[in-house]
Amino acid sequence: MLGGPEVTPSELDRPSLMDICPTLLWAMDAPTPAGADGRTLFEAFRSDAMTGRTAREVDAEAEAGRAQPTTSREVEQRLRDLGYL
Repeated sequence: MLGGPEVTPSELDRPSLMDICPTLLWAMDAPTPAGADGRTLFEAFRSDAMTGRTAREVDAEAEAGRAQPTTSREVEQRLRDLGYL
């Protein structure tokens, strides 16, 4: 499942499919959505890879609500910026 210089080559003790997302988000130093299923598989990483890194959570609903355009004009501009129009 994982590879790279920060990963400890070993067998993990019964990880769940739901553990993949929080683990990869942590490895990318990105926050995990609060209330998400699964857990970060910290045991998959070398101890020095964990130094200075913390598991962070973000309220995904609040973030999504803040970033949403509210008018047709804003939606159209966002689509233009993305190259769809």
